[in-house]
Amino acid sequence: MADTFPTTLNGVSQTPNAALDLSVADAAAFAEFDRCMALTRAAIAAEACADAANQDPALAGCDQAAADAWAMADEALWRFHSDRSVTLWDVKYAAWVLLLMLEDDGDGLDTLTQRAQSLRYRAQRFARSPLPVELLSAPRMVVAADLVDEIIAAAQEDLTAREALRATPAVSTDLGLSSSRVDVQCEEIEDGLNVSPV
Repeated sequence: MADTFPTTLNGVSQTPNAALDLSVADAAAFAEFDRCMALTRAAIAAEACADAANQDPALAGCDQAAADAWAMADEALWRFHSDRSVTLWDVKYAAWVLLLMLEDDGDGLDTLTQRAQSLRYRAQRFARSPLPVELLSAPRMVVAADLVDEIIAAAQEDLTAREALRATPAVSTDLGLSSSRVDVQCEEIEDGLNVSPV
């Protein structure tokens, strides 16, 4: 395997091959981050199944599966972000943004959207970097930003559905049979039917 690869059309500029210059610790950290992303993507898929279960009773078991999947993703992200041996600070930042996303109650979606944009900005900058760690961090930050965007889109869709449900006027099932006015009318009818014996 070559220890450099061309970064210009005619190969004038050579960039070190990132895979050869990566430490064992950093390689392991990248692999763990990739696992976190896979778990998060699986949780998003499980959540979509749970949403579909609202219309299809056959998918009723998806709710628990989604909860378990989110718990696994959250635990993996926390473990990665809290691991002091991991020095991939920008990738750790991506994990932190996802953790914020998982804990958000829907009020901070705009801020999280901005954080996802900051991940993309860093990724664009790192993609031009000669440093192996930054080169390998770039696509992973894009993956994290994509996942954040997916979660935000789903959250916004849920919020819109809830607001629409609140705005829908409730259909009254009260036919007026319990009102005092009807009770009086019933008494009048009973009086009219009360025929005295001859």
